[in-house]
Amino acid sequence: MDDLQQDPATVKFTAVPAAPTNRARTPPAPRTRRRRRWPWWIVGAFVALFIVGGIANALDPRPAASSAQASAASTTMAPPSPVAPAVPVPSPPVAATAVPVRAAPAPVAPAAATPGGVFSKDIWWDQHFPPGSVAQCQADGEDQGLGVLRAWLLPGGGLACVQDSPNSPTWGGRITGADVYFPARTSEQQAVRTVTAMLPSDAAIASTIDGVNPDYSTISSGTCREVNYVSAVLGAAITASNLTWTDPTKVNVTLYSGHATSSDGSDKPYRATSVNEALVTIGGPNRRTDGVVHC
Repeated sequence: MDDLQQDPATVKFTAVPAAPTNRARTPPAPRTRRRRRWPWWIVGAFVALFIVGGIANALDPRPAASSAQASAASTTMAPPSPVAPAVPVPSPPVAATAVPVRAAPAPVAPAAATPGGVFSKDIWWDQHFPPGSVAQCQADGEDQGLGVLRAWLLPGGGLACVQDSPNSPTWGGRITGADVYFPARTSEQQAVRTVTAMLPSDAAIASTIDGVNPDYSTISSGTCREVNYVSAVLGAAITASNLTWTDPTKVNVTLYSGHATSSDGSDKPYRATSVNEALVTIGGPNRRTDGVVHC
């Protein structure tokens, strides 16, 4: 005991190593990172800005918008600006294409109507009159110098002998005249009724004129009688076929008691009670330059 009591100032401690153990070594605690502090002048600048902003808002005379107004303003879209209507831009003028001008065609007569009878085609005659004897026409003095000879029997016993060519280019195959023979001789009244049956339905007698043979005839005693008809239907048909034809509305019927030739005219004096032949043709009276009707 006496040996252990020593002066503390002179006592020395000797470190004794710790005895080894099997426990895991505890890792050291993480080091705490020191927070960085802002310099005092930066902090002072932010504080000054905050103070200035508050003073500015306090001095603003406009009322502060409420949250509802701010929300409505954020969701309400401004109306679209009016758009001016589109103005059509005129297209540049297009040059007209020159069209060749054709010369006006010569006037063409309209299609001729069928008047019935004289100035009708032979098919009309076939439908209205039975065929006659061509040999009898020749026996009565008819020749075939002007074309195809056709014959039809007329009411009252007359024999119509036609010398016109059915294919005439001037009249389109229309019959423009006929020689009517009365084998039994007949009166003037009966002859006129027979001839009227071969004329258009509106034909009417306009005049009756006595005629004589021309001066150059070798038969000075020969005479005849002309019966002149007018027909508007016939005139329209003739004008439609030939615009230059004179007196298109007229039909001339010359009555003979005997026969007639182109060189001498009538071979006998005319007697109204004995008519042998009637020459029917389109046109007016057969007047000559001296004003006399020639047979």
